[in-house]
Amino acid sequence: MPTITHSVKFFSIIFVFGVFLAIPYQVSAQDVDRSPGLREIKPGCYVYLHTDDRPGISSTFNNGIIVTDEGVVVIDALRTEENARKVREAISKITSKPVRYLISSTPHSPFTGGIAVYADTFRIAQENTRADLNKILAKEPAAERKNKLHHLTFGDRLTLYLGGKEIQILFLGRGHTRSDTIVFLPDERIVYIPCLPVDHA
Repeated sequence: MPTITHSVKFFSIIFVFGVFLAIPYQVSAQDVDRSPGLREIKPGCYVYLHTDDRPGISSTFNNGIIVTDEGVVVIDALRTEENARKVREAISKITSKPVRYLISSTPHSPFTGGIAVYADTFRIAQENTRADLNKILAKEPAAERKNKLHHLTFGDRLTLYLGGKEIQILFLGRGHTRSDTIVFLPDERIVYIPCLPVDHA
């Protein structure tokens, strides 16, 4: 299976973490603006930062957003439907193109809690993400599960070509969960990473 290190040089890649912030590797996290909202990383490539401000919680969860001439791809749905609606509202302010795809990087609730807001999209996930989410949603009515579960799953990799962008959706092995997925844009040299940096399972 191809690896990212064979494709590009690490010093020129921007890493977008699902937890913490979207930063080039050489920038100190202390120097990054942590306030919520939409940030453009490169033309057509964005991250939405959301600070979880519940008592006792100090985490920043992110959405990846890829805007093309043929539609928008969103990576992860954040913790709540309220958060997800804020993301979609922010997207509507930068493009009139529809959100066509949602990619889930992990089944954990900080990344899938708002997935019902993307019921109108085509949803993609690694096969174990869908299986685990299906277990989590087992007690929900069938109609609600239908709006949250994914339409398409993959094993190791899937490549989406949309609006002139190559979007590689990759499972490189177990990390924080058994289905951690990264999204790699080789031309833009951007990697969207979920909770892989987290050091507990």
